[in-house]
Amino acid sequence: MNLEVPSVHRSVTPKRRNTPGSRPPALQEHKLEESIRKHCHNLHSKTRPSDLARKRRIAERKAQNLKLLDPLIKAQKKVARRKQVKAQKRALAKRKAKKRTKAQQAEAELQEVQLFQNIIKSDVFDMNRGFPLVPQNNSPRHENRGLRQRHAQPAQLCLQRNNTNLFNSLPEIPPYVWSPRPPFTPPGPPTGEKANGRSRKRTNDNQGSFDLKRQRLSSPPQPSPGAFSLSSPQTSSSLWGASPTLHPFSTDKLSGQILDVFEACGQKSSDLERKELCRTQLQKEIQRLFPLARLFLAGSSLNGFGSSSSDADLCMVLPHVSGEWKEAVRVLGQINKLFRQLSYLRNIQLIKAKVPILKARDTVSGVEFDLNINNTVGIRNTFLLRSYAYAEPRVRPIIMVVKKWAQHYGINDASKGTLSSYTLVLMVLHYLQTLKNPVVPSLQQQFPECFSVTMDIHMVPDGPRHIPAFTSTNTLSLGELLLGFLKYYTCSFRWDQKVISIREAKAIPRTSSSEWKNKFICVEEPFEQKNTARAVYEKSKFDAIKTRFTESWRALQQSKDLNSILPVRLVTMGR
Repeated sequence: MNLEVPSVHRSVTPKRRNTPGSRPPALQEHKLEESIRKHCHNLHSKTRPSDLARKRRIAERKAQNLKLLDPLIKAQKKVARRKQVKAQKRALAKRKAKKRTKAQQAEAELQEVQLFQNIIKSDVFDMNRGFPLVPQNNSPRHENRGLRQRHAQPAQLCLQRNNTNLFNSLPEIPPYVWSPRPPFTPPGPPTGEKANGRSRKRTNDNQGSFDLKRQRLSSPPQPSPGAFSLSSPQTSSSLWGASPTLHPFSTDKLSGQILDVFEACGQKSSDLERKELCRTQLQKEIQRLFPLARLFLAGSSLNGFGSSSSDADLCMVLPHVSGEWKEAVRVLGQINKLFRQLSYLRNIQLIKAKVPILKARDTVSGVEFDLNINNTVGIRNTFLLRSYAYAEPRVRPIIMVVKKWAQHYGINDASKGTLSSYTLVLMVLHYLQTLKNPVVPSLQQQFPECFSVTMDIHMVPDGPRHIPAFTSTNTLSLGELLLGFLKYYTCSFRWDQKVISIREAKAIPRTSSSEWKNKFICVEEPFEQKNTARAVYEKSKFDAIKTRFTESWRALQQSKDLNSILPVRLVTMGR
């Protein structure tokens, strides 16, 4: 049987030849397959419901996450907005305060000029005080009540617009007349009802009703040996060299050496006179810029413990200037410009430290000085230490030798982590107060009204004048006191438990206050009650200080010669 297989009819397409302008067949097929695959994928994705559900679930999850994060995002935006508002408010307040400060300064300056004009018209003006000294024609005394009315333009502009020539009519500052101290004459037998020196008050017949207006640098004659004279006598070394008040305390060799160092290194009356003349001249120049400014001589130059090589520390008191750092730098900047116009001042330098100061050198008097603004605490402790210095004749020689001893061993530099001169003075006074028979008492305890923190700063120099005389029963020599000082801080004083205080005349226990906590040495400042020895913050420095005390006490106790702890000849020659 013959079966016929049906033939399959295929459409045969003729082969194209690869002409130069046509594409290759393989590339055409590849493009066709790719387009078909894309088309099928689109159709498949549109028709598959599972893909749509998956996309819907992803969108719902994202929306749910955003819903959960929405409160956090809102809180962050709120905090950022609040910070931005606060920053804008602070900037606005700062701009307003700056404008207000400028207006207040201008108002105070104009009021000072007006007040100054009224004072000059009514009374004789004392340039050293900033207010009238002696009334004229028996008229009632003008009182400076500190009027401070506000205005809106600087005093310089007002003077230019009014065409006034105020400062050309100001009286010249009278030169300071330095009167030498009269020689010491032993006092005669006591007269009057009360002969006891403890209850007899010191009087001065030459003191007038207006004699309290100048910064005190001289005083009545020295009282009897061992008594307290709490005025401000002249710092002349001849007083201590030939005065019989120190003769009973300098009979042995060690005491004589201490006295020799004091006489050679102590500040002379001529040194203090030059510093006072420099202060007077600078005050005259500054009062042309700030009419009510007053310049005080402070520090070791006036407290009685200065040496012949010590600089002059000047403090300018301005009533309308705050104690802020920026304000002090601003005022010192104005004075810096003024000083650079003066031909007799050299080496002018403005130091913007924690307490800004202006350093310069007066070529006329040869005095180098540091000027600060409104450091009233420095003025108060200057006159407190000056009262201690002249309360008893043995105080100044002992402190002078202790300072030279500390400088010789390199433990008298607060900038290098050791003791400052002020701290050393307080340590010596504390020792003299804590003896069985004290050499000096606590003046702040016995006469608080004379050293009150609230006392007007212009009356501080005259506070000690109202203190009566007091007799010390201690008869130790200068050498015995120096040995006792070294022994006290070597064996008796507890550095880790006690605070040195001349205000209470004893070593007070430490408290948990940050001022005393974790400090190696604690010495209380008499007025601010802060730690003056805070510069000693390294244990190595503290150990070096204690070692110097211990070694010096043992060497001096064995030899009884000051050369064993201090080269007397080099010190007296170098000064």
